[in-house]
Amino acid sequence: MTTMPTSRKRLAVLLTALALAPWLAPRAARGGTSPLEGWTRLRYTTNKLVVFSGELSMERTQSGDKTTVRTESRAKLFGSQLVDTWSVSTMDRKSGKPQSFLDVRPRKKAERYTFGETGILRETLKPRKDAPEEPFEKWRVSKKETLPLEAKSATSPASVTTTTPPAGGASQTSEPSRWVHDYIAMIVRLHDLPLRKTGDEATVRVLTSKGAVPMRVRVSEERNVSRDLKDLVSGKTTSVSFHELRLRVTRLAGSPSETRGFMNMEGETELWVDADTRTLLEISGEVPKVPGRVVITMAGYKK
Repeated sequence: MTTMPTSRKRLAVLLTALALAPWLAPRAARGGTSPLEGWTRLRYTTNKLVVFSGELSMERTQSGDKTTVRTESRAKLFGSQLVDTWSVSTMDRKSGKPQSFLDVRPRKKAERYTFGETGILRETLKPRKDAPEEPFEKWRVSKKETLPLEAKSATSPASVTTTTPPAGGASQTSEPSRWVHDYIAMIVRLHDLPLRKTGDEATVRVLTSKGAVPMRVRVSEERNVSRDLKDLVSGKTTSVSFHELRLRVTRLAGSPSETRGFMNMEGETELWVDADTRTLLEISGEVPKVPGRVVITMAGYKK
């Protein structure tokens, strides 16, 4: 019987360990135990001393063949209400394809967008003037128009609007690169984009008031950070370590100059996301009427 030399034994053990390393590594390192995996609710906060404060929450539910995300946003500037809105993003549960987006400003008006193959149907809804407090379900459609799948710049010929619903209804092309996303749907679908390391980038068509605008999402930096997050079920706050990706979101050259950035922020927007799940952890940008950049960070989550 031939005995393997000790040095060769050690080499064999080392090679075996290296081969098994991906499977023996802690699940957290592979994204398997991230507390944000399969989240159903996320809560974000921001505060710029006494000037600006706000809170944003996202709640994800699944029913039948649809996934919906309801977002509520509230913010105050110098103590006065600046933002008070809620929205609902609807996506195909299996593919993640965005289907519609509803944006509501209570007591004022709402805009409902339906993403079609040839255009985006926008409906404006308003409560009756003598009953601004009536439930949203009773609001009436006051205007209909179709936005183009590609917004025109100021130098381009004006697009023709129509009250005819876009062909195909909520069914867009099967090619994901041509899908139109509202901002919330884009956040939810970040995990489907090829964004894994510094230098990776993707182009996403994002809904604006002028139509769909292509925006570039690029990984510009990576870092390891610990964040204090509250479990919204137990109420317990713990420190969670993340490997994060910094995403820069910018409109592509040729897009309308008046187009605002991600989530209507001005100029370039920065996102920090959990590298494992691509869940949004932090967003920063310039908000109209608010001096300096605003940073919105995750404060809590619910599985």
